[in-house]
Amino acid sequence: MEKHYCEKCRKRMPSRITKRQITLPVKGEPTTVEAKVRICDDCAEECYDEELENALFTAAYDLYRSRHNIMSPGEIRAMREKYGLSQRGLAALLGWGEVTVHRYEGGSIADEAHNQLLHLLKYPENMLRIAQMNGERLPASARRKLFARLEELVGKGAKAVERTKSARTSKAALSGKNTKAKAPSRR
Repeated sequence: MEKHYCEKCRKRMPSRITKRQITLPVKGEPTTVEAKVRICDDCAEECYDEELENALFTAAYDLYRSRHNIMSPGEIRAMREKYGLSQRGLAALLGWGEVTVHRYEGGSIADEAHNQLLHLLKYPENMLRIAQMNGERLPASARRKLFARLEELVGKGAKAVERTKSARTSKAALSGKNTKAKAPSRR
C-alpha cells in the first residue's frame, strides 16, 4: 500500500486510488471528467498526487478541445512537422510570438482565431498561400526547406513560386529597391 502526504492527517498515510467525477472550469466552461484521485485510508480525504493531478487537467483540456473542435497538441505538432518547420519557424511565418506554438504544443488551448488558422494549415494549398505571403519572415534555409516540402505535397507550382519570389527579392536587394508594392495613388 502506497503512502502519500495527507493534509488533514498532517503526515504520510496509506492511501488508495479511486475514480470520481470532477468538474473543472476550462476557459470559464464547467468541464466534468472521470478522474482518478488518491484517498487517505485513515480520514478518507483526497491526498495530492502530482501525476493524477496532471492527468485530470489533461483529460479536462482534451474534453474541452473535443467539444470545440480545437486542435490537440499532437495534431499541431504533426501539422508543423509535416511542413518541416520548427516551432519558431511556424510562429514567425504566422506572425505570432515565439513561444505561442511552444505553448500550444505543450498543452495550452489555442484561442479561436489561432485554432481556425491552424485547421486551415492542415491543407498544403493553404500553407502554400501563407508561405507565398510571409515566407520572407523565415531564414533562407528554412524557406527553401518549406517550399521543397510544399512542392512534394502540392506539386511543381510551389517550387516555381518560391524561385520567382526569391529571384524578385534578390534583384530588389541588389538594386536597393523596396520589394513591397506601392498602393496606387488616388487622384
